[in-house]
Amino acid sequence: MFIIFAYLVLGTLLIFSGLIFFPWLLFRVAILKNRRLPLKFALIFFLLALLTLLLFQSLTPMFKPQNFLLDYLTSLAKTTPSPPTPPPHFTLYQHPRLGFAFFYPETWEVRTGVPAVFITTNQGKSIDTVLIPKFYQQDSGLPASLIAFASLDCDASGPQSSTSCPQEKISITPYLNPLKTEGYLLRRTFVEYRYPPQSSLNEFTQTISAFPLTSADYIAVIFTSRRPDADTEIRILTDNFFYPRP
Repeated sequence: MFIIFAYLVLGTLLIFSGLIFFPWLLFRVAILKNRRLPLKFALIFFLLALLTLLLFQSLTPMFKPQNFLLDYLTSLAKTTPSPPTPPPHFTLYQHPRLGFAFFYPETWEVRTGVPAVFITTNQGKSIDTVLIPKFYQQDSGLPASLIAFASLDCDASGPQSSTSCPQEKISITPYLNPLKTEGYLLRRTFVEYRYPPQSSLNEFTQTISAFPLTSADYIAVIFTSRRPDADTEIRILTDNFFYPRP
């Protein structure tokens, strides 16, 4: 940026020098050849001097070094935000390869797996941060892919019960967390049906958050597949998710 500015200033000075030097040289030649300056030389000198003055006035607002430097430093400060500060008693997790990070309570346990990050709270609740392709469901947009994942993740069947999350009971909204990270919040209805002789039908809602990764074709999905409610813990991770500066 400074090199370009230096070239512009140097080129402008050379142009101005040439425009000023040429009329002066013409004037000197006229003086040497003619003791008395002919009218045509005086007129040419006057027109060139006037042209130089007008050109200088028109270009002067374009080159203001002090304003240029100030604007450059201001833009640099705006485009280089300071890294986020963890809340008290929180620690940092940063994925070694995929360029995302989050703060979590220091009493929790975090393990990096493939392709997930496994989190266990101090109350024994399990939360997963799973990496799924951005187009988990082919030929569909990002929200539809997230809804498809949230639904299929619930589908399970065993000897005593089955679970499901119908897509029509899943909502999705854009979300901007306190660290200015853009993502999505989903609410799904978890349906659990127990077979006879203890037949029962239970429903409860779960929160899921998702963040498209900027450095890979993946989405980081924060959720739990377990029955215990973990909405509070998921929101803690959601609100502290960010992309660290390279």
